[in-house]
Amino acid sequence: MGIDFTVVDPLPGTDRLEIAAGRVKLRRFTRGDLEHRCTWPPYDEPVFGHLNLRLDTPRQRDAWFQREWTVRQPFWFAVEDETGRLIGSITLRDVSRWRRTSRLGIHLHPKRLSVGYGTEALRLLMDYYFNVLRYRLLKLDVAAHNKRAIRCYEKLGFKLMFEFWRPNVSGIQWLKDRRFEHLRQYVRRRRGIEQIRHLEMHLDAKTNRRMRMEKQGDTFDTGSPRTRPAGEDGDEGI
Repeated sequence: MGIDFTVVDPLPGTDRLEIAAGRVKLRRFTRGDLEHRCTWPPYDEPVFGHLNLRLDTPRQRDAWFQREWTVRQPFWFAVEDETGRLIGSITLRDVSRWRRTSRLGIHLHPKRLSVGYGTEALRLLMDYYFNVLRYRLLKLDVAAHNKRAIRCYEKLGFKLMFEFWRPNVSGIQWLKDRRFEHLRQYVRRRRGIEQIRHLEMHLDAKTNRRMRMEKQGDTFDTGSPRTRPAGEDGDEGI
């Protein structure tokens, strides 16, 4: 199938799963990964300012990791590039083992956007999610102004279900900040609270299987993985 699934030193409920194909590898996110994550440069785009971690002391990082790990494990994956360097993370939350559904989240290094790493990492995650774990539905929500991410999700087979408004918790008033003038169509104020338009998108196992079958000759349909040249996905990658 062209994908290498390896479980390293499995422990009950906390096995250190490693999945690799092409340029990327997924494995369990660790406390050491958080140390590296805190060295990333800040995101240049103001709309992604909430992704900049401000954890200045080991105690703050310990507390943050413990809180996040309690909520996200065992579905919290580190994303490595072909050199073994941490370039992002993927999470599955709101996991329902009975309904076989969950909600996707992904963050990438600010200097690894738009070169296809996000698309590759998500394809790898989806193969494991649908074909190994046998889940039936993957959900996500994305800000309507994040066209780069939306193109990526659509390319992977996600379908728009509905739109909704979410309170702006960034700490920046978009309607008053001139840096966000080009995004005014995605913001509104209700009862004194700014809200940002979001999209709810879903991908089911049947659609994922069809998309895989249509992608003959790519990483997941050949006998051996190939390395996709950087930038092949262009602006469609996260």
